Amino acid sequence: MPARTDQSSFSTAVCDDGDDSTVIAHERHWYDGEMIIVQVENTSFKLHDSRLAKESKWFREKLSLKGSEDAINSDGCKIYVVGQANLGIVVTKRSFAALVDAMEDAIKYMLSEDSIPRHGVICDILYAATALGFTRYRAWAVSRLEKHYWSSDLKTLRTQPSWTVEICERAIVTSRECNVPSILKRALYELVRRPDYWKGGLDDPNEVLQSLEITLAGARLKLAQEWSSRASLVIPTLAEDSLCCKYLEPAPHESAFGHAYTSYMHHGPKGLFRQYLFDPIAGLLALSKKQWETPQICKGCVKKAQAGWIADRQKLWDRLDEWLGLETVS
Repeated sequence: MPARTDQSSFSTAVCDDGDDSTVIAHERHWYDGEMIIVQVENTSFKLHDSRLAKESKWFREKLSLKGSEDAINSDGCKIYVVGQANLGIVVTKRSFAALVDAMEDAIKYMLSEDSIPRHGVICDILYAATALGFTRYRAWAVSRLEKHYWSSDLKTLRTQPSWTVEICERAIVTSRECNVPSILKRALYELVRRPDYWKGGLDDPNEVLQSLEITLAGARLKLAQEWSSRASLVIPTLAEDSLCCKYLEPAPHESAFGHAYTSYMHHGPKGLFRQYLFDPIAGLLALSKKQWETPQICKGCVKKAQAGWIADRQKLWDRLDEWLGLETVS
């Protein structure tokens, strides 16, 4: 066993082979610096300055300037106040605490796919990381929002709204204020498609939401018009039509398919037409997943209709960029 090293000097140590060797500082894991106090709003955080300087551009620049501290407390700790005037993004004690939590428990936050933090926690981390230049933590927060909450991949869309009005609104504001355009489309769509949309953000005092009021109302109207145009069955014309009864004389199954379609769309309050009045993208998905085939309904007609509905979904999803005003968003 090697002799215990004098941790106060780190000058020499006895190696396993009995030879004396000089102990040198590791080129990376040798932290200089001191504890400092970071004040956010009315709350103080006591943290190590070298860790902050390593991760944050704002702290790196601040700490590199002699005399840049705002005060020194009775214990001799330098105090740095995170103000709001020069950041452009508001950093609250809650958002800064969320960021520090992520730094202290990085393995949990960075590697775990099974326990994704709540949406609000990720947004808090994103705000603080964006404002203070914690680039790695900003990238992590953006990737989690994109993957687990606001993916623009059409395959991830469900037939029912995924998130509450409040969560959608938070994502929209976060997207604009933290410059994360990749999450905006899905967040706007999830808000517009909700039946209770009009009870939500139109009265919200946030300027971002107010500026979108007319755009969102227009998009909602467009979606309703698109769904209304599909109130009756229209079997698209595709290249592979040879097996379809539409090309027989007479077409014995077309009327049966049309009757089943009308019943499914308009049967009482649970009919698809009412369910998806403002969400034809999900409505078309529901149509494509239904088992239509019966002895009275042509298999070829069903396949053509399903292919048409899937293609139609993609077209509507692409057109949403225009309706939501995203073509002008950089």
